[in-house]
Amino acid sequence: SRDGLYLGHETTDMWIYENLVWDCDRAARDFGKNRWAPSGRGNWYSDYHGPDADGDGIGDAPIQFGGGGVDPAPVMDRSFLPKLPGVLSTMEQGQVTLVDEAGTSLSLDVLIADQAHERLLGFQGVPKELAQDMAILFVWDEAGNYGFWNRGVTINLDVLFFGEDGSFAGDLTMPAGSEDRYAARNPFMYALEVPEGRLRELGLGKPVRLLLP
Repeated sequence: SRDGLYLGHETTDMWIYENLVWDCDRAARDFGKNRWAPSGRGNWYSDYHGPDADGDGIGDAPIQFGGGGVDPAPVMDRSFLPKLPGVLSTMEQGQVTLVDEAGTSLSLDVLIADQAHERLLGFQGVPKELAQDMAILFVWDEAGNYGFWNRGVTINLDVLFFGEDGSFAGDLTMPAGSEDRYAARNPFMYALEVPEGRLRELGLGKPVRLLLP
C-alpha cells in the first residue's frame, strides 16, 4: 500500500497514536471518525520536520490527511527506539568502551544481541534514519567463526570482531542490502556493528580493543 495508515468509512472512535509511519508515499488517509493523538502524543513520521518551539518532542504543526484526518501532535523525539515492537525491544541497552592503538578511548551506547533471534535479525528492517544512530554488540557463549550478512539492512555497516578477551580479531564493511556471507578470519566472541565510518568520525583509529567489565 502507498499509505502508512488507511482508515475506511466504517471506522469509528479508533485511537491512533504512537505508530511508526516511515517511507510511505502518503502518511495516512482517514475517511472515518477516529481520534488522533487522544492523549496528546501522535505518531512518528519520517518526512515530518515541523517546528518544536518548546522542545517537548511534539511538533507544533499538525499533519492534515486526506478524508479529513488530522494528527495534531506528531512526535519528533527518537527516544522510542528501545520500545519498538519486535526484536529491538528485546535487546538490552548497554555501553561499551573501545580503545585504539594510540590510546584513544571511546564509550558507545549499544543494543546487546546475546540471544539467537536477536543475532539473526540485528539491523534488519530498521528505518535508515534510525539505523544511522544505532550500534549493536553481538555476543556468543563461546568464540567461533560466525557468519554475517546485510540482507534487509538499509545502511552500510562496519563490523569489528573481538576475541574472548576483547582483543581485536578483524573488521570488515558490509554494503546495505547485501546477501553475501561475511566472517572474520579469526575466531571471535564479540562483534560490534556500527554505521560505516562512525568510529572514524568519532576519532577512533585501528586496531581497536574492546574493554570488558
